[in-house]
Amino acid sequence: MKPFSALRGENVPELGRVTMVGLAAVAGSWLLLNSRGLIVLGGTGWRRRPADRSGTVVVQPEQNDVRDTEPEEDEQDASIVEPRTPHAMGAAVEQDIRVAVPEHGEKSDAVDDAEIAERAGATAEPSPPGRVRLMGVNQVEGPNGLAHTRSEDLRALLGLLAENRRTLVTRTHAQDRLWPELVQLSPDRFPNVLKDARARICEALGRPTSHGKLVIQNIATNGYRLNPELITCDVWVFRDLVASSGAAGPGEKDTKLAAAAELYAGPYLAGLPHAWAQAASRRVARDMVRILSQLAASETDPERALSHLEKATGIEDTAEHLYRSRMQLYADLGRVLDVHHCFDELSEVLKHRAAKPERRTVDLYQQLSAMG
Repeated sequence: MKPFSALRGENVPELGRVTMVGLAAVAGSWLLLNSRGLIVLGGTGWRRRPADRSGTVVVQPEQNDVRDTEPEEDEQDASIVEPRTPHAMGAAVEQDIRVAVPEHGEKSDAVDDAEIAERAGATAEPSPPGRVRLMGVNQVEGPNGLAHTRSEDLRALLGLLAENRRTLVTRTHAQDRLWPELVQLSPDRFPNVLKDARARICEALGRPTSHGKLVIQNIATNGYRLNPELITCDVWVFRDLVASSGAAGPGEKDTKLAAAAELYAGPYLAGLPHAWAQAASRRVARDMVRILSQLAASETDPERALSHLEKATGIEDTAEHLYRSRMQLYADLGRVLDVHHCFDELSEVLKHRAAKPERRTVDLYQQLSAMG
């Protein structure tokens, strides 16, 4: 049986990896990004600051640069010595580094990284013991179980750190992103949220709270990041699978996309009012709709194809091409009543937006209805 993309003739966007090289102006200097690190142009000359083992870019200020320093008590405790694993010692610098220039103005039954990599046909590297989950649920998972992250400030901070996977987040940038509407911010608010985030991660990992500065690191007081040796995020694994699927063969690609789809338990960063969080949520949702559309197009089982399409229209309820594919499959299976229900579902959604189905959608519906 042919894949259902041949039956519908719909264009299915390809997903792939994008490697970014950028040039940006920061604090009067030009930053030139490449896969090996960061070159700072301007002032009396230029210098290169290589990425660290995890791929995080650290910008080392000149003596006359303005630094967003943290109090001495936030320096990493020298008495805490974290063992270096072979994986950590040999970790390669990742190629798709992104630099974010701050804008002004119960045990878990979740699938772990190693199992996802195995399903995706990849050789699984040792995965970090903890995971921050931000798609559909708000919790940290680890060897010690679950730690819930229900407060808005806590979810927003973890989301901001997740969105800046390879970029250090300064305190000033975090405060601007988390509380942009506040003219005067309590000096204790950010430290308290940071302390809570560290405590939740330590709880899930089964570590003492004194290890908080290990799980969310302040790198040379330049900024914060999640320690990639101890913590991963569901959205990181999701994006990695989507990116690597671009160069995969047909069978391997479907396996990777299916593994990514399994990670999507619901909207990413749901309920956060911040513009950056809502934009990130829409991007992940669009990726998920494309994944489901591609999985449906490559399916030879019509019932499984329908399942993918129904999930896709549940995420993007105005995607008419997906409704047309659903109606066609319902008709192919002799389920004329479902053809009517599908068209009514779309019409109701569009009605609330003061719109109507496209002409070709109406024509297809009338054609399929006449066949019944």
